[in-house]
Amino acid sequence: MNDSADESRDRRNTVMVVVKALGAIGVIAAALFTYMGQLDTNEVKRLDSQNVHIKQLQSDVKILRELVESANQELTSIREHSVQKDLKIAQLTMQVEALKAIISREVNLHDWLQDDIDANPFPIVIKRIDHESRAVKFPTYLVNNAFSQRFGVSKRRYEGKTSAEIFSPRSHAVFYAGNKHVYENRTWRLQDECYDDPSSGQEVCSPVLRYYTTLPDGSPAIKVIIFIGMDIEK
Repeated sequence: MNDSADESRDRRNTVMVVVKALGAIGVIAAALFTYMGQLDTNEVKRLDSQNVHIKQLQSDVKILRELVESANQELTSIREHSVQKDLKIAQLTMQVEALKAIISREVNLHDWLQDDIDANPFPIVIKRIDHESRAVKFPTYLVNNAFSQRFGVSKRRYEGKTSAEIFSPRSHAVFYAGNKHVYENRTWRLQDECYDDPSSGQEVCSPVLRYYTTLPDGSPAIKVIIFIGMDIEK
């Protein structure tokens, strides 16, 4: 069956309308899909941005925690150091007070010992024992009034000096031998000794008692008592 020219034209027009309609729908669909795709892309970017921000916050929080921990450790160290410092100060204070007490006690004992030997009518000298050098020495610690008067030597002048600095070499040899014997044997000795009197230059012989003792600070010493005018043979 053959269509007339008018029918054919109408059918073509109808087809064109349908095609145009379908084309418009396709364009709309394509635009919609593009928009939805753009939405997905933006959402992904937004989520990625949020994730980066969250990671940055987490990193900042971690750094802050490390700083807080470091500050706490430093504070603890300062507190411990402060406690140790206070303890050290307390220990040093106790040591200083103990040394003060010892010094005070030694000074008092020194004065007591000086008063004690001053009450004796015979010349007395107390010798320290200095063995730091190669040859042992016997420097003077104390002399009494009788010693100063008999030999014309002041306490201040003789203090800290050996017999070699006051007496003649021959007298020093006698005194040194007696002191060394007592020191080496930790004993006492009483015997006649002859020496030169520094005030007159004359030889003097008298009994001399030496014995091993200790000073107020606990260091060893030798006490020498010269019995001038006495005779041990009687």
